[in-house]
Amino acid sequence: MAKIILASHGGLSKGMKDSVSMIVGDLAKDIETYSLLPGENPEDFYQEVLKEAKECEEQILILCDIKGGSVHTALSNLQY
Repeated sequence: MAKIILASHGGLSKGMKDSVSMIVGDLAKDIETYSLLPGENPEDFYQEVLKEAKECEEQILILCDIKGGSVHTALSNLQY
C-alpha cells in the first residue's frame, strides 16, 4: 500500500481530501494534505514534506495541483 499526499497552492489539497472522503468514506482518513499558503516559502514546504517522507516506511504517492508550479517543482526534487 502507498501513502498518499495531496499538495497544492492554497487550500485546494484540503478540499480535494474532503471530496475524496465524501466518495470513499474512511478509506481517505490516512491521506495527508500540504498547502503552500501566501507568504510561505516553497523550501520550507519541501522540508515539511521531506520530514514526513523520512518517517514513512511505505511508498509515497504525491499528487500536486499544477505541473511545473512551485509546489510541484519543490517536491519533484524530493529524495529520502
